[in-house]
Amino acid sequence: MATPYLDGPIYYLTCPSGHEERVLLGNPKHEVLFQMGSYALLDENYWAAIAMFASSIEEFWEFALQCTYAYQNVTPLPVPRVNRLGNRGRFLRTWRKVFTQQPPGTRQYPEPPVLTDEELEIRHKVMHRGHIPTKEEAFDLGNLVLTRVSPAMEALRWKVNGAVGTASAAIIAAAKARLNLGEPTAAIQDAMILHDAETQPQRRLVDYMPHLRKLDALFEELQTASKV
Repeated sequence: MATPYLDGPIYYLTCPSGHEERVLLGNPKHEVLFQMGSYALLDENYWAAIAMFASSIEEFWEFALQCTYAYQNVTPLPVPRVNRLGNRGRFLRTWRKVFTQQPPGTRQYPEPPVLTDEELEIRHKVMHRGHIPTKEEAFDLGNLVLTRVSPAMEALRWKVNGAVGTASAAIIAAAKARLNLGEPTAAIQDAMILHDAETQPQRRLVDYMPHLRKLDALFEELQTASKV
């Protein structure tokens, strides 16, 4: 889809031939935010990249909470949010309750994907103290989020199984109602970096940059062609 990302999950698109579609983007919001941060790296906008990566991991906490609530048959979903710091504590408690240590020889689950105060210092410096980040600082924070959220998302799919789909449907329905969006006529799941990294955990952001450059060039071509 050669279109900017939106807050809601449904995109109103018109193809060069004039056909209109309402396309549902099924990726969780934390994947979208991380992808936006990765494109910001490509644009050398390191301030925006750091903001997006920090937002991505916080949004993952919210998504994981809704998945665990669905797993515990909590209704109605989605459960209302709390403030950022309260959400971190609620996420940690819930994750540790659901993903308890397994007996030796069975599947082991990752620690909750949070960042330490030291790791988050770059975010605070950028957002609140006017720090101009370097390329290395932006890539470092992105890789921290990548290497913690991807295995945690894989663990969610493994442990709570169908609850991920239940939570996703509830989140999408709530967004459609909040933004007064219509029903989709088509649906896609984009191959975003966080989603891809679940199957290729050894890859880091630098490995994805050539792919993003190709996509960027393709989108520019499509947008140019649509104006002809």
